[in-house]
Amino acid sequence: MATILLIEDSPESVALTRGAFSGCPPRTELAIAKNGEEALEWLFGTGRYRGRDPSRRPELVLMDIRLPGMSGLEALEKIRSERLTSTVPVVMLTISELKRDIETAYRLGANSYLVKSLNYDEYTEMIRAACRYWLAFNRRPYP
Repeated sequence: MATILLIEDSPESVALTRGAFSGCPPRTELAIAKNGEEALEWLFGTGRYRGRDPSRRPELVLMDIRLPGMSGLEALEKIRSERLTSTVPVVMLTISELKRDIETAYRLGANSYLVKSLNYDEYTEMIRAACRYWLAFNRRPYP
């Protein structure tokens, strides 16, 4: 089963993304973390996710930049600094179109940067296209 970790604090965005997942390959699990700290706990099997096998890495991480506590950019930096997660594909999924956010995300190791559309159909198509690309076509260096 493929797993996508969505790191998003907005319940509306989570619901919208969940709905868009009908276009993902079958047997795709969507795991949710509400902030950077929770995402790191999920990835490394610590805290509230103690016992989760961290060697079961997600096929994709979709992460907002603006998160409570640890920002998405701070979480990205931590993800890239750890050997276990350094190669996990991370796509920033945010409303920010600021050039400095885009540049910082890529400098810290983001694999892609997607701007959330306010149009439901456009947002849904973007999520489905990202899902198809990262799960059906992309090849990862880990099983």
